[in-house]
Amino acid sequence: MNLPKELTVRIADHLSKVRKNLSSLPPDEQKEILQSIESHIYDALQSKSDAGPTSALLEAVLAEMDPPESYGDSTPVPDQKQNRHWRTIVALLILITMIVVGIKISPKKQKEEVMKHPLALTVTSILAATNLIAGETQTGLVTTNNTSPRDDAATLVEVKRAPDDIIAKQKENAKHRMRKDSKIYSQEKLQDIESLYQVANKQWRSEEGKESLRKLISKYSSANRTGCATLYLGQMSVGDEQIEYLQKAINDFSDCFYGDGAQVGAYARFVLLHRYRKDGENEKAAKLAEEIRTGYPDSIDHQGRPIVDLLKTVKD
Repeated sequence: MNLPKELTVRIADHLSKVRKNLSSLPPDEQKEILQSIESHIYDALQSKSDAGPTSALLEAVLAEMDPPESYGDSTPVPDQKQNRHWRTIVALLILITMIVVGIKISPKKQKEEVMKHPLALTVTSILAATNLIAGETQTGLVTTNNTSPRDDAATLVEVKRAPDDIIAKQKENAKHRMRKDSKIYSQEKLQDIESLYQVANKQWRSEEGKESLRKLISKYSSANRTGCATLYLGQMSVGDEQIEYLQKAINDFSDCFYGDGAQVGAYARFVLLHRYRKDGENEKAAKLAEEIRTGYPDSIDHQGRPIVDLLKTVKD
């Protein structure tokens, strides 16, 4: 979707405010949440605008979402946070001891283990300064891992939009897939599908929104919106549940589309790829990247950017 500059600035401002309330979360989790919110905003604008998105429509979409300050509600209570930090300290002391006494751990594994923890940046600086992580300099480590989610998003923004004819083709593919539903479901059921889907659009990240998407999936297993709902739940979820939803979106709904031309098959793979990178599952991530390149060479994200180009911004 090609938005006027004032709308993209407003969206960036909203995401920046959300980010400020996610400081208790690891950078990768912050990035996933911000990407999910951004995708939701673009999809909501696409589904609600007939004559093109306006500032008024964007404000209406944002008003229906949780306010930025609410994202701090998931911050652990003091006792939980304190316990988590003690576990972190113990884990990192064990790691440092292993390195000091000479137990062999690859530099990459050392870095992955350190960066899992909330105190990672401080400890990383100490380790780097004392040369405990082989082959890494202090500057390199801090620069690599002190990048904020908005910095990552800015990198993605630099990827140019796909040519207009590619975007038009993807939107036409989306319309074609949506028309298939009219041959399967009655008008009444199509309205029910859209109503269930829009509950989540209006109450993004709420339990009611998630429950509405689950209901949509259980009632209408073949609908285009069901594919979008499954991917949405994957973006909202964490842990094994996130992988399950994203894999289900890939396995069962790869042919589904959002109205802006973003295809579930390609975008679900891209989101899952990020998850695998975060978990250190690089072979699985590489396999998904190859599937995107070969199976979805013209796929785009919600902003019309080629996903094959976005792959170049994903760091190992």
